[in-house]
Amino acid sequence: MSSKYKFIYLLIGVALLSCILASLIATGGLPSMTLQSSKQPERLESRLRELADAQGSADEVAGIAERYGVRCVDGRVRVIIELDAADSPIPDVEGIQVEARRGSLVQAWVPVEKLHELAQAPHVKYIRAPGEALAE
Repeated sequence: MSSKYKFIYLLIGVALLSCILASLIATGGLPSMTLQSSKQPERLESRLRELADAQGSADEVAGIAERYGVRCVDGRVRVIIELDAADSPIPDVEGIQVEARRGSLVQAWVPVEKLHELAQAPHVKYIRAPGEALAE
């Protein structure tokens, strides 16, 4: 390769590096490679979250629950509460009626208006509608 071409490649390389450096200076530096979210992970299944957010009479809430395939009786929904450990205590939220517990899974009836409170309770990893009932 002649020295003429080496010089051209060198100029192209310097130009590219200059463009990269200029764009970094203009944008304030390297973009962050880690995603930082101020939002905490959602602990409430989307169907239950929408049900808890619903405004209306008990009949309207029951209709929404039926549409989502969630069992709702007298303003309570049957849920599975996933705790962070098998020996974690069941959260002390008013109105919970525990049906069964197996390890870190608790099946319970929870008042619809208490779902958000339960989701924020200590030791709760996730709350979802049951697929099948847990045997006692």
